[in-house]
Formats: sequence, structure tokens, C-alpha cells
Amino acid sequence: MTPTYVFLTGMIRSGTTLLSRMLSAHPAIEIAADPYRGIFLSYRDAVAYQAGIPVAPLSPLAPYYFDYAGLKLFRTIQKASLHRKVPEGMFGPIIEATRKWATCGEGSNIKPFPSGVDGYADIQEAETYAGLLANALTVLRSAYSVEDKAPAIIGHKEVWCTEFVPAYLRSFPQAKAIAIVRDPRAVAASKNAWPAKYPWLMLARQWRKLAALSWHYAQGAQDVGSNFAVIRYEDLIAQPQAIMEQVSAFLGVDFDERMIDPEHWVDQDGEPWKQNSLHPTEGNRFDTAALDRWKETLSPEVIRLIEIVCQIEMALYEYRPNTAYQPGEDLTSFFYVPPVVPAKDVADWVHEFWPSDSISAMKQMGDEAIRSMMQVSDEKYLNVAVDQVESAFLVPDVLAFAKAKAGDAG
Repeated sequence: MTPTYVFLTGMIRSGTTLLSRMLSAHPAIEIAADPYRGIFLSYRDAVAYQAGIPVAPLSPLAPYYFDYAGLKLFRTIQKASLHRKVPEGMFGPIIEATRKWATCGEGSNIKPFPSGVDGYADIQEAETYAGLLANALTVLRSAYSVEDKAPAIIGHKEVWCTEFVPAYLRSFPQAKAIAIVRDPRAVAASKNAWPAKYPWLMLARQWRKLAALSWHYAQGAQDVGSNFAVIRYEDLIAQPQAIMEQVSAFLGVDFDERMIDPEHWVDQDGEPWKQNSLHPTEGNRFDTAALDRWKETLSPEVIRLIEIVCQIEMALYEYRPNTAYQPGEDLTSFFYVPPVVPAKDVADWVHEFWPSDSISAMKQMGDEAIRSMMQVSDEKYLNVAVDQVESAFLVPDVLAFAKAKAGDAG
């Protein structure tokens, strides 16, 4: 089945923009860059309010780990659909928040709409979030329907928003969703090469959450069925034609050579897209040597931190650790003084939502020590309550994967 809508998501600095440009080079597809995150944030707020869960309005999405209220919210979102009423009087604030988040950038040089097009002013009010998003996608289709292209498939990529895949697919049966995952060490190195940096633990936990959910959905969880696919960024770079042939088949369209030709990758105005990483080399092939550039830019301490926090989820995607580490290993001295990004270098908006001082980092690493011990195949850790397991892993199957892997290794 060829879908009407495509929802592309993943962690920041993971290739969502690249994949959206490759897809948009197909004559039947157009993918807009991060236009509607504000709608998802407002939907999260509505879910939280109706469940009696406190959340700062239109605040960034949390990783949910080791937070009972956050875990309750996460569970509720996983079982919900977008057919939830938009709170009375909230349409205007939602549109303004959506406009605001769309201009945040996150390092992307692509805008959601062509220059001169206000893609938010024409969105019509709706009773539910599904209706609001459908109206927004109608505006998006109109904005990108030009003389030489009237896309049969319209879509949008939204970083950070993987947790909404089940709700999206329940609400739009004619839609499909794709997540892209990149090595967390490369993600961290890429993001913090920018002046406005994010705390290392924040990046690691957010990556871990999105990677676990993408793997979980790819197993058919939450009723996503065959309407969800996940790809690795590294595979896309190493084998662009093979991966885009698979993506084309998933979307029910014929593969088009323009999808892998950088000459046809354009921005919202049809101008050549100026990439900000992994420029194609001669013959339009990617420089695969750049995939391991994080080894040169990250300190050994930061690499070790990311690998400790993300080890299991890295294994889900066959990302090999650079340092030796065993679950349950005594890392007390490391946990006491984890590497941190200096507060003066942290992006301004982050300070309100994520503490970046060394004391907070030490407390967070205490949680990580507990998570590490849960992976040990010892009787006293086998009967931990479900709430505790989900608080540490979000997806219990991830812990089961870890224990099975440990058993195979033994």
C-alpha cells in the first residue's frame, strides 16, 4: 500500500534531514523539515493533564528514566491515539508554539516551508489532534504542490518524536513511519561540535530512549504492524542505493535514481541543499571514513560514559563498544566524577529542563549504576518489580535482550 502520509523521526544529528532530502528527490514524495513538533508537545500536555500528571506546558520531551510520573506519562502516550480533544482556547497557543519550535533549527539548515509561505496561518482549527494534524498536512501538501510536482505522498520529519509513532499510526491507518538511528557517540560528537552544546548524559539518555523505542516498534510492538521501519544511518551512508530501494519498497513506490544523487537534493525552495556533514566524494559516494570521526573528537572519558549508559541499546544495532565494560562492574570512581559539559557552554534553553552541574550528573550516574546491576544474572535482581524495570529500561524487552546476550556470552 502506498501511504498518504510519511512520518520520519529519530534523534538529532542522526541523518533525518539527509533522509528527508533523499526522499524528497523522488517525484512522488515531499518531506518537510520539523514543521509540527509543537502539535506533538501540546498533545503530550493534553495526555498528561487528563491522566493527572504534572508537566510544564509545551516543554521539551523528557527521556522518562527513573521518574515515576514520567513513566506513567510514557505508558499513557504509548496506548493513546491522536483522536484526543484539543483543549478549548488552545488552538492559537498551539500554532504559535509550533511556529516557535519549527524555527529552533537543531542544527538543520532546512526550513519547513518555501520562502514566502506562512504554513501556519492557514491551518484550520479542529476538534481533535488527529484533525489538527490532518489539516496541517493539507496545508503542507498545498505548499509543496507546484507545477512540476504534485506529491502523492506528503510527509514530515520531526526529531525527538519517536514516542508518538504508535499514536500516529493508530490515528492515520494510511500512514507509514520511518525512524533512523545513528551511533550515539557520533551523535554526541556531531551535536557538541556546535557552539550551543547539550550535556553528555542528556544526549546519551535521549538517544537510548529513541533507539530502544525504534527497536521495540520494529518488533511489531504497540500494534504498529508493517507500517513502521527503522534504518541505520551507517547503512544508508555505506549502501545508499540498497537502503533507498528498501525504503522505496516500504513506501510502495518505484526506486528513483535521483534519490541517491546529491544533485537532486534540494531545500524548501528548490535550491541545492548545503549539507552540514558527510559530503559526498567523487562519484557521489559518501565518505564512509567520516563515520568514525567521533574517535578523534570525543575524549576517552566521554566515550566511556556514552558506552556505559547506552551499551545495551548499542548492541541492539550492533554498535560495538570502544572500551571494555561488564554490567555490574564497580565503576564507583567513574560515577563520582563523570565528564560534564561546562555550564557556560550549554545551550540556554537546556538549563531550565536539565541540570548540567557535576553534582546532578553524579546523582544521575547513581541511577545508571542501579540500571547496570539489574543486568546481572543474579537471583536478587531477577524479581525486580515491573515499575522499576520500566523506569530503568522503558522497554522490558531490552532488559530481556541484555540478559539473553549475557547468557549467550557465558
